[in-house]
Amino acid sequence: VAKVEGSGSEDEEVVAMVDSCPHKAASLSEGRITSSGSFQCAYHGWTFDSKTGQCLEIPQVESRRPSSGLGPSKKKDRSDGTAVPAMIHQGMVWLFPYGGLEEALQAPPPPSVPEIEKDGFRTTAKVFRDFPDVDWTVLLENIMDPDHGLFAHQAKAFDNYSASKLDPQRIVEEETGGGKGWTITSTTKSIPKLLARNDERTGKTKDSEGSNFPMDKLTKKGSTETKDIAVKEATTTFVAPTTVYMGRRDPSTGETAFVTAFWICPVGSGKSRFMSSSIGKIPGWLNIPRWFTHISLNNFLDQDTALISTQHRHVMATESQLFVERDGGCGEETTDAVPVRKTLYAYRSPTEKMGVRIGSFFDATLGRVPGRARAMCNLGGSEKVLKAGNPPREVILDRYVQHTRLCQDSMDVVKNCKKLDKAAKIVGLLPVLLKVLFAGTSSVATSTSCAVRALGRCNNFLSARPGFVLGTWIVSAVVSIISNKLRKEFYFKYSNKYREQDMDKIPSVWADHL
Repeated sequence: VAKVEGSGSEDEEVVAMVDSCPHKAASLSEGRITSSGSFQCAYHGWTFDSKTGQCLEIPQVESRRPSSGLGPSKKKDRSDGTAVPAMIHQGMVWLFPYGGLEEALQAPPPPSVPEIEKDGFRTTAKVFRDFPDVDWTVLLENIMDPDHGLFAHQAKAFDNYSASKLDPQRIVEEETGGGKGWTITSTTKSIPKLLARNDERTGKTKDSEGSNFPMDKLTKKGSTETKDIAVKEATTTFVAPTTVYMGRRDPSTGETAFVTAFWICPVGSGKSRFMSSSIGKIPGWLNIPRWFTHISLNNFLDQDTALISTQHRHVMATESQLFVERDGGCGEETTDAVPVRKTLYAYRSPTEKMGVRIGSFFDATLGRVPGRARAMCNLGGSEKVLKAGNPPREVILDRYVQHTRLCQDSMDVVKNCKKLDKAAKIVGLLPVLLKVLFAGTSSVATSTSCAVRALGRCNNFLSARPGFVLGTWIVSAVVSIISNKLRKEFYFKYSNKYREQDMDKIPSVWADHL
């Protein structure tokens, strides 16, 4: 994938080709984009039209001339590459890897997050992370499961999106793109449900300090006047197969001031790339460094990534077994349902009304995903998958491999922290080094070397000011500690110690059953 820039930002476009030169199968990504916007292989200089894949030039063949392009009647030559339709939509690069331009134009357009297009909204907190041991379907289910928030993250805000018998989840489904697309939206009152139930079971009342019971009246301090509270609606929208956005909306207008959007990109069966951003009416002066938001999100994702990795293992085992046992031959795509969720899950929560529908959607469609059936069969069935077990926590939660090395902002912080730590240690050791160099030396002042005289004067200055030296050591030590602590945020961090600390917080949001 490469960006081709025109005369202005609106002229920017992306082009893509299968990363293999038809000559000797070398990676085209090792090459370059020419001044005319074509892909050129770095191995022997073969050049390809970036939109059609047609081979335009073979430097070693003088008589070759580019033809009129690959149209419907133009047969593909063995020297032609494979172009992949690509476009930019709402700041994201979208590819159509399973057909040419004609097929791409017949497919539904990329999903849109409405707020991105609205005046006054800014897109911030753009983050991503690879999940090499979590299937994209499992990751999507996790994002749209607010019930896990109190336990896996100990975060009360999730409860606004949960449902209960008194405040049920309302579901609206819609076919889009002429029946080729599917959207589902869940809506519920944005009030505490599990937290209120926990208060009830522990004997708290609405008047108790720290109560989580929802309030329908607001009383001003020092006044007996009350006014009704307009309860917002918590909505979650899934645009199949990979996009989710959620926010708290005005029930009468549907408007919101802030949404969080997620794009989950399948990068193989059992693998995914997580991308997310915040879209809201955020002041222009508020610019939080990207690397800071990346630290915050990685801390958040670490809390349940190992957990859903264990879930992923059982989902893959069940799906693999169902494909192995399926009539008609293993590895063939099928329009029949593959009832993975129906076989494996036990849905019980009122919040899972949406989860049931999404699970049914995956069960009904995954057999049609190109390459999915073959990948599941290659896993060898349930016993083989489960016997392989889960990778160690250090692998599942390796931030450096999954995020840092792929993110320029994060890599810059890591490099700068290393430089800062090195500089702090040099500054801290300088007084000691000077003391050793000039110990017992009396001829510094008469030395013919300017450098020696300068170092000598520096040594005399520091020797006469022990307080300054002590302060330098303290500052150097603090800088070194902080830079090292910050740098470690971009590597594996969430050990069992952190997990146990989080588990100890659960009773503060949900009391233990007695």
